[in-house]
Amino acid sequence: MIYHHLLEHKKLSSIQQPDLIKKFMASGHRNHRPLLATFELTYRCNLQCIHCYITDDDPYREEMSVESWIQAIRELKELGAIYITLTGGEPTLYPGFWRILEELYRNNFIIRVFTNGTTLNTDGIDKLIRYGVRFVDISLHGPELETHEAITRTPGSFQKTINTINMLKSAGIHYNLKANMLKPNYKTVNMLHRCMLALGGMPMLTPILTPDNHGGSGPVEHEVGETELCYLFDKYYSTDFLDEESNTYRDRIQIVMRCAAGFSSLSIAPNGEVLPCLQARISMGNLRRQALRRIWFHSPVYLYLKTLLSLRPPDCTDCALKRFCARCPGLAYIEQGSLWKASPTACKNARKMQAAFNHVVSQKGIKDEEKIHSS
Repeated sequence: MIYHHLLEHKKLSSIQQPDLIKKFMASGHRNHRPLLATFELTYRCNLQCIHCYITDDDPYREEMSVESWIQAIRELKELGAIYITLTGGEPTLYPGFWRILEELYRNNFIIRVFTNGTTLNTDGIDKLIRYGVRFVDISLHGPELETHEAITRTPGSFQKTINTINMLKSAGIHYNLKANMLKPNYKTVNMLHRCMLALGGMPMLTPILTPDNHGGSGPVEHEVGETELCYLFDKYYSTDFLDEESNTYRDRIQIVMRCAAGFSSLSIAPNGEVLPCLQARISMGNLRRQALRRIWFHSPVYLYLKTLLSLRPPDCTDCALKRFCARCPGLAYIEQGSLWKASPTACKNARKMQAAFNHVVSQKGIKDEEKIHSS
């Protein structure tokens, strides 16, 4: 029932889609069904983005055969999965990319592709249409060549990405245009937003970065600080957004696990390692050694995650920054080696969000009886 109802909504925009997905994710969570899956097909990439979280020595870098991916698709179908996201690296560089798309299409999955947009030509766009891809997410880091390529560190990448966006627009494929607001591009935020709208995409701009997959600080060295974040809220993010974000967490009870990872969603790394999500890099098993059904229902990791549903991280329960904190247990695991501990990145981001909130309240004279003062 869930499957067929969601298929009726395949043409939803990215604005409408999340609410529907959340509705079915709640059902999947209760019944322990993997409704959503993310395939990291490869860690290869033709760009050298300054904030990339993938490392050259990643233990999951070895690539699984296309036959193994096809088997995973069929097993996910049997388990009731509905929605598959293909990502990387740059997923189109995986040699079996189009065969995987074809198999997903044959099994009637809703398909989403994350790409940098530099590898697709007219033939590739035709195949995206043929294999029923509904959503494409493309990274556009700046409104013009200089800014974009300062981040990708790859000459020619800006025009290739723009060409792909225009082809997607002509083809009628829905696309989101994404960017992290970093030190090199944050001052272009309004221009970038207008550029994305002019290109026909849905802008998705975030100031949040995470460490690399080993917890290294390389990517976050390029993130905006408190001063730059205040600038972004002055110039771009609205006061309503700040209120909404802070109120989201105001009354929330801090628990160790509060997301769908390992309950109604999973991720598969290039080498076949099954993970609760891309961020929670705790192996549940490997598809080259075990059937997905066995991994999903019998992994000790799932049993462990289940015990965390009603438990609170000891360092976070009474934290004054809780109102602004989007703690991720997977990130805590990467940084601290434990799902239980506080995530230094989440703590830092919460402090910055608090500073931006207080700055906007001060600058615009907005009364907030619960205004939080920096500790």
